[in-house]
Formats: sequence, C-alpha cells, structure tokens
Amino acid sequence: MNTGQRFLGRALPYGVHALADGSKICFDRKYRLLAQVWSDGTVVLQDPSVSVEHAPATFFYTGKTAPYRRLPTLRKLCALADELGLMAHVKQRARADYEEYCGLIGRKPRRTRSLE
Repeated sequence: MNTGQRFLGRALPYGVHALADGSKICFDRKYRLLAQVWSDGTVVLQDPSVSVEHAPATFFYTGKTAPYRRLPTLRKLCALADELGLMAHVKQRARADYEEYCGLIGRKPRRTRSLE
C-alpha cells in the first residue's frame, strides 16, 4: 500500500455515534467528526474541531482489518464515503494530514494520485 492510501485509510470513516435524535455522527480514525447522517438520508459535513458528547459507537474495522492494512476494507470504506458524498472531504483531510506529517519529518510532500 502506498503512502497516499495509508493517509486516506486513516481519514475514511472509522465508526459512527448514534445520537438521541436518531441521527448518526461519522468520525475518522483520529475521532474527528466527518458528517452527521439523518434518518431521511440527509448528510451534513461537520467541523472536525467540534466534539460530540460521548455516545455508544459502532466501528467499521479493527486494527487487523484497518483500511491502511487491508485493501478490501479500503475499498468498502471508499464506497461508503462516496455513497455519503464525503469522498472529496476525506481526500482533503488525508492530504492535509500527509502534508503535516511531511512538515514534521522535514520532507517535501510528493504528489500522490490516491489523494487527488
């Protein structure tokens, strides 16, 4: 798996919190909010800096089946993000995480097809 796929895998949905109002909040591997999904199918992007009260969570994968380790999981979560209209948002986050990582290690970010 290439570098872009690793960062993409960490920015894809990791799980959902079910809220009292019936909606669900998708979050990524860093527990940053991605979107709120309502029961009627409406999807609203969320500010990742906003926190959500602790709620029971359902996770899409474990450490052994993580999308940055298993291609089938990566494909499944890309399809889910695409279905919810989150793929551009996820790629933007993954690219920002990659650039931040490169800055920390003192390397110039390379162009990666999986994050475009």
